[in-house]
Amino acid sequence: MFKIAINYSDKLKSVVEMLYSLTENVTMEITSEGLEIKDLDDSHITYIYLKAPKKVFSNFTLKGDVERFGLDIEKFQDLINLAQEDDQIVLEKDDNNPELIISFENIDRRIFKLPSALLELESPEMPVFDDEGYVKIKIPLKLFKNEIETLENASAGYSAKFIINKDKLIIETKPGADKTGGLVEYSHGERVLKSVMSVYSLEKLSKILKAEASEIISLEMDDEMPVRIKSELSNGGELVFLLAPRIED
Repeated sequence: MFKIAINYSDKLKSVVEMLYSLTENVTMEITSEGLEIKDLDDSHITYIYLKAPKKVFSNFTLKGDVERFGLDIEKFQDLINLAQEDDQIVLEKDDNNPELIISFENIDRRIFKLPSALLELESPEMPVFDDEGYVKIKIPLKLFKNEIETLENASAGYSAKFIINKDKLIIETKPGADKTGGLVEYSHGERVLKSVMSVYSLEKLSKILKAEASEIISLEMDDEMPVRIKSELSNGGELVFLLAPRIED
């Protein structure tokens, strides 16, 4: 059994919205360290890792070593959207009940029961690959999100070329018969020792960036390798994405 509580926030809502845009179900894993979600998106090209340490929660009770619960993200999002700004969100489950009890507590208490999603409860581990040659920059999340959305909307493009050199992050889409090419540049101010280039899906990046979990994100990439996008959360938490590159001729 477990019972955890966290204060409602727009950040929490945006993370749930991101999960809904990428996958139908996730496994929530609760241990003595806190809560983790590890999953692949439905197309199996984006890996999602969320770690929320125990101290993030205003109440954290766990009986046993580990609890896992399969979440139907659409149903979970529908419920989270009912929460009010000052609500405390409480998730609890006991050993005799297969349902997750979700309550919103304020001057009143609203209680809902969410059945477990039918899925394999063993979460996929983060892919391991050689990232020794990766370059890393930091960029304001809202700025990066606006750049991606601008190119996606203006170019109607499915993918874009990403270049990090010693001075700039450059994102470029190619013109075509039914789309406009576009280019954005950002002077990153980081110490970068080499230039790298890869192509990534704008649609997937737009979905990833729905999660406004921190003001600054780190962007890590190498030539034709997965891009790692990382948000540092409060109290030692983190939200990490790995997005596979698109291989183009």
